[in-house]
Amino acid sequence: MDKSGFDQLFFERKPRIPKRTIFLAVLQIGFAVIWRLLPIQVLFWVLLPVICILGWAASFGWRTALREFRFWLDQITREEY
Repeated sequence: MDKSGFDQLFFERKPRIPKRTIFLAVLQIGFAVIWRLLPIQVLFWVLLPVICILGWAASFGWRTALREFRFWLDQITREEY
């Protein structure tokens, strides 16, 4: 049996926590730190929607998020004649 044929296989352990979950946790921690440094009024009304949209889009992948966002916009802007 030739064991050199299995050199290209990688049997690495996958992380227990998905990368998307880690990213969203870091995003929330970063938001909490910025929340302490800047006035709350500025962060709540300006940055909260932006951060939520970016976090949501990054967790899905940009193409999927933009496709879903476009589908949602089509649904809410559809006019009945």
